[in-house]
Amino acid sequence: MAFINEVNQKNFGCALDIGHALAASEGIGESVALLDYWGKLYQIHINENYKDADPDMIFGTINFWEILEFYYYLNKTKYEGWCAIDIFTPRDDRVKSLALG
Repeated sequence: MAFINEVNQKNFGCALDIGHALAASEGIGESVALLDYWGKLYQIHINENYKDADPDMIFGTINFWEILEFYYYLNKTKYEGWCAIDIFTPRDDRVKSLALG
């Protein structure tokens, strides 16, 4: 946020990558709240992981409580931006994976 605010441009914001945030031990609900406070949450990449790497797994399969908090703040902030399913499933059927997500 320090960098984003320093740039100080209306069209310059953040994409919250849930997988990256989990791997960095960020609180994804807190990230939504902070980015919303500054008006800089422009996009969300939705995926999941075990917090040790970012293999882009199906969202909602591992970190239940963090995801519950994420949705709480997403609803509380009334976010209306883009949400992209950011999964890469080289060993699985991609159509089936998207249907599950």
